Amino acid sequence: MLIRTWHSARPCARSYNPRNNVRPGELFAGLGFAAVAFVAAWRSFDLRLAAVIGPAIFLLGAAAGHFYQMITAHNFAPGNAGVIFYMDIIIPLFGFALLWLDRHVANTIV
Repeated sequence: MLIRTWHSARPCARSYNPRNNVRPGELFAGLGFAAVAFVAAWRSFDLRLAAVIGPAIFLLGAAAGHFYQMITAHNFAPGNAGVIFYMDIIIPLFGFALLWLDRHVANTIV
């Protein structure tokens, strides 16, 4: 991921590709979310909640952007609508469902 980001951000003419949709900010955001998730896996519920809220806000914001593009610009391209749009909604819901199950199971065991 880091090498792909480095190559896409270099100002070299031979590495320029107009079809490359790599955005370094999004890649590093994903890397940061993953780092927090690995730390949160063995910590408290509060840190797990924080590890889900960040990516959830990011993905739901992306879904809102996709929805806006579908309505205003009629952009139903595969990279904007379809699976990518639905997964931007399903993944945060799945994360919150896992948090709810974690909290529910922790309260019934204790």
